[in-house]
Amino acid sequence: MTSQLQQKMYDISAYDQRRTGKEFYQTFDLESYYSLSMINMIINGKRSAELELKEFLARCLNIYCQNTYDYSDVNGAMLTDLLNQWQHKTGAHITYATLAQFVARSERNIQESFEKHTATTNDVFDVLFYGFMDLKRTENSFTNTVDAYRELQRRLMRAEIGDGVHMRTIEEVSQETGIAVTDLEDLPSVCHDSKKFLQVYQALVNIQKPYVIEKK
Repeated sequence: MTSQLQQKMYDISAYDQRRTGKEFYQTFDLESYYSLSMINMIINGKRSAELELKEFLARCLNIYCQNTYDYSDVNGAMLTDLLNQWQHKTGAHITYATLAQFVARSERNIQESFEKHTATTNDVFDVLFYGFMDLKRTENSFTNTVDAYRELQRRLMRAEIGDGVHMRTIEEVSQETGIAVTDLEDLPSVCHDSKKFLQVYQALVNIQKPYVIEKK
């Protein structure tokens, strides 16, 4: 029988294949409780846990879900259309090798991502849709990446979970950090500006709270 926590994780991963048990574990700093394998077993209903911990994991999964976009319909035709738009806008010829530089995958993986839906398909979509592809290196290039964007998402989610019991809304995160709500709701734009990225990242890290839920 599929546990409610396991079903929630299945649903999230169906939206975005990059959302995995490992990423969930790292996003919410769950190493302070158990190993990755143990947390996975609790979520999958294969190991028992105190109700308090299971409720905490459920809150984390709710935040994880709220910050997950639905990529399930992304396909090769959409990627090709975005690629053509990008080439028309910049006048540059973008190849699989070019994309591989910005997605940190092999050319073969990039080609496959156009042919069938994989986790790389979602990365390529983000690169093309949000413009995470500086063809000419600038001071913003090291934050204008899909990896930087996903890390900023993780820091926001960690800030939102608070101490594990008292969660924060986006507005509350904004008030505590001084970061504009519009920036928190548009993290890709933050990544385009390295100075703003570092300010937002540090502010989110600064308001992280230790969890109050005890391991039993």
